[in-house]
Amino acid sequence: MKQAARVSPQADLTDLEDRATRKRDASCKTIASRPDSGIAGSSSASYASSETALLEGRHGSHADLLASSLEMLEHVYQVRPEGHPTVTSLVKALTVKCHSGQAKAHAIYRWLSGQSLNYYKCVSCSNPSSPSSKMKQLAEGRTSYAALYREMARCAGLKCELIEGHVKGVKYSPGSPALCAATTHSWNAVSLNGHYALLDAHLGSLPYKFFLEHYFMTPPDEFCMSHYPRDKRWLLMTRAISEEDFYGALKTWPTMFAFNIRPLSMRSVIRTYDGRLSVTVLLRSVAVTPVLEYSGPGEPLDTDALSLGIDQEIRNTDNAETFHMCLPQEGDYLFTLMVHDVEEDEDIPVFQYKIEYKDELL
Repeated sequence: MKQAARVSPQADLTDLEDRATRKRDASCKTIASRPDSGIAGSSSASYASSETALLEGRHGSHADLLASSLEMLEHVYQVRPEGHPTVTSLVKALTVKCHSGQAKAHAIYRWLSGQSLNYYKCVSCSNPSSPSSKMKQLAEGRTSYAALYREMARCAGLKCELIEGHVKGVKYSPGSPALCAATTHSWNAVSLNGHYALLDAHLGSLPYKFFLEHYFMTPPDEFCMSHYPRDKRWLLMTRAISEEDFYGALKTWPTMFAFNIRPLSMRSVIRTYDGRLSVTVLLRSVAVTPVLEYSGPGEPLDTDALSLGIDQEIRNTDNAETFHMCLPQEGDYLFTLMVHDVEEDEDIPVFQYKIEYKDELL
């Protein structure tokens, strides 16, 4: 079993905005294949091409939009706000090559998510309504990505709503309260061809693989794994999930959907009374690595030793892998599944469970 690079899945992203642009312009990366498959699963971190591949699978009806994505993105990333006195002027420049509402929504999303907020913290603006001033307000926390996206979308003639609710963000741990002040968040729904599509430019701006692609026009059944609106109508699902369903579901990352990795259990918390348990996932042609962390109570346990102690069973005929664990002592643990990025030699989180080991017979 490959030893994982110990990149904590609970890493704080507060100061990482300045990495976003570098990540978005990175060259092609390779995701490791399963050792038994003989097939290299590849994923482009050139976000233009990877987004095309991923969204094409999700939204086959958007082929015209995706075909023009590369040309549009090349133009969008050259537009700077300094030369525009108003948001309307900026939006007009961003969407000049767009011939549909979908393309306009996409261009605005990519531009807004691609901006480095650290740059705008140092900008001096005399006109409070200028795009540079708006970005400075965003950088200083005086407005939100969702509010600014809505303003820009409406300047492009799009019908766009701001949705308030809760999100399982990068700091969220499974089993923690999901509907509280700490998880308050906002995102957007934009009307395209008579139907609303969900997007989150804030999460799309974070410098992690697949975030940018995933949070634009996300299918509602995937979006609800991380977002829960105050008004359930904005789930955009025929059968709305309950608050309990949202709270009780495991924590996911966009990687899970990008590689179609599916855990058999979607519960956020797994309980064991004897320290023995197994986690099974369905997947194809991608190498995954389990990481087991002890979160207390008491003295910390070595994460490397815990993770290397997991027995990994690969069943080729079922396209499944099962991870068998025997926990050394009672307490709480975090089980995180990772996909390994060979080129950068780092692990990308897929999903995470909380494990509670309590011997109730004692």
